[in-house]
Amino acid sequence: MTSNLLTSSAIPTKIKAMQSKLVTADDLIKICSLHSTAEFVSYLKNIYDYKEIFTHVNETMIHRGAIESMLTYSKYMDFLKIYQFADLSTRAFLDIFFLRFEIDAIKECLRCAMDPDVFDFDANVFEDFFLNHTTIHPQQLLGANDIKEFIQILSNTVYYDILKEFPPDNDHLFEMEAALELYFYKTYWNYQKKYLKGANQKTIQRMIGAEIDLQNISLIFRLKANFNLPSSSIYRHILPICGFLKKYQLINLMESSSNEEFETTLSKTYYGRYLPDFKMHPDHATELILLKIQKLEVRKNPCSVAGILTFLYHKSNEIHTLTTALECIRYQLPTNEIREYLKDYGNLL
Repeated sequence: MTSNLLTSSAIPTKIKAMQSKLVTADDLIKICSLHSTAEFVSYLKNIYDYKEIFTHVNETMIHRGAIESMLTYSKYMDFLKIYQFADLSTRAFLDIFFLRFEIDAIKECLRCAMDPDVFDFDANVFEDFFLNHTTIHPQQLLGANDIKEFIQILSNTVYYDILKEFPPDNDHLFEMEAALELYFYKTYWNYQKKYLKGANQKTIQRMIGAEIDLQNISLIFRLKANFNLPSSSIYRHILPICGFLKKYQLINLMESSSNEEFETTLSKTYYGRYLPDFKMHPDHATELILLKIQKLEVRKNPCSVAGILTFLYHKSNEIHTLTTALECIRYQLPTNEIREYLKDYGNLL
């Protein structure tokens, strides 16, 4: 495989054009002032990427799950635009990244299977996309009567071996999702080590490594702060890969006995420079910091696949922001409160 994934300016130019169509700060400010789901959908009909998807939707009839699924579908469509524009070498890398979409869909369906009264997910919106690009059929998964049947539906996929060891009950969602995430990151990490060379390999290794580090740091913080878990229990939830973190630093973070010790330990790592972000936005620091690191990598190596990954991550963050705004509007929160809430997500406001 070539060491330079993007051999011309075509993809960077395409990405730049797609970035110009992302939701702006002005859009978010206006969305925060909306009063109903119908107004939210009507507004999306006037925003670039969402115009085509929502054009024929009756905003007074569509339910929340369908709206969220259609937002997710727009991410899949952007992925396809890039994929169809890419050369064979870039497509080979994107085939690995596609696992992210598969696993996210499985996790959504798994949550619905465990608690359909709480989770709302409409797979009809992008069933054709999955039929054409993967062996996963979300609609079949949503039709499972219990967890045992859910896992059985995955019997002809790699995910069956990952989930079959778990008891077929509703008490192991966290562990099942963690196992799926571990599979993704191991596959992702091993691919870049095996197939990428030179500057591209170093760039992608830094980006993937930072994502894994930040997932681990966030998980350790949440498990300690919210569940007060001992270090011995945290070890089994951690992704066993280090990017910028040293192994001993990861261990020290897990074994910290207080928030103060955790922050002191973190300050001595590569991520110490981002400590203010962790303090100000503890629940969403991962998104904030990863975007900063990704943008830095794009500036250093603009003709690498870093631009693609940064755009797709930014698009995912945008969808998360819009979904959060929709939920706030549904509960009729005041405009100022919605804006403050979205600030906590480290987005454009």
